[in-house]
Amino acid sequence: MKSSLRLRLFQPPVPDRDAADFGIVYDFWRDSWSDVYREIGGTFDPASDNLTRQHEVITLMDGRRPIAMVCHRFVNFKDPSLYADSYFHTGWPPLALKALKRKAAQFDGTGVIGSQIIVAKDWRARDLKLGLKMLISFASFQRVRDLGAAFTIGTIRVDRGMDKVFEACGARVLARGLEYHGATVDLVYFAPSEAPIVIPETARADVEKLWHDLQNETNLRRTG
Repeated sequence: MKSSLRLRLFQPPVPDRDAADFGIVYDFWRDSWSDVYREIGGTFDPASDNLTRQHEVITLMDGRRPIAMVCHRFVNFKDPSLYADSYFHTGWPPLALKALKRKAAQFDGTGVIGSQIIVAKDWRARDLKLGLKMLISFASFQRVRDLGAAFTIGTIRVDRGMDKVFEACGARVLARGLEYHGATVDLVYFAPSEAPIVIPETARADVEKLWHDLQNETNLRRTG
């Protein structure tokens, strides 16, 4: 892993000291999604609350430049109003929502929606020991595991092999072949009480170092 890479954990609304850096992350998010929608012939609504309503924005930085990110939102899957959320207003079929509600009802405690995995275009084809999409995904898995989340969901594109990666790490499939933002995805969940979340051994040291370095940096900022 390149030594200049580091994690930032933004938790909107960000404090003043992080506002400029989070603005750079927002620009990265907006431009990346605009490119995705352009590729599939759609238009992107750049309303910033699609990002700022997230509870965690985990960002992989190369210096001050964001190169990958993933978002977490903490929810109560037993709250009926959740399913009127805009996250589910993108063509989710009734059977998929029914399967989600049935499974989520089995778990108490913190629920997480993981979403918006993005990798900078110029980093996607680089010859890396561990691709950034996998690295940021594994960083997300580590965070969810450390938080003790009882139930986590996400949608995974099936045309790029990430569905197999997620399943190998402990994800289970709730619904296959959904159309989501112009792509075919599977709806998956993590429930550590059913299957442990496993970070591949080949990535474990890199992921642990990223989180360890972030914790050290956070401690220094608090005492500085």
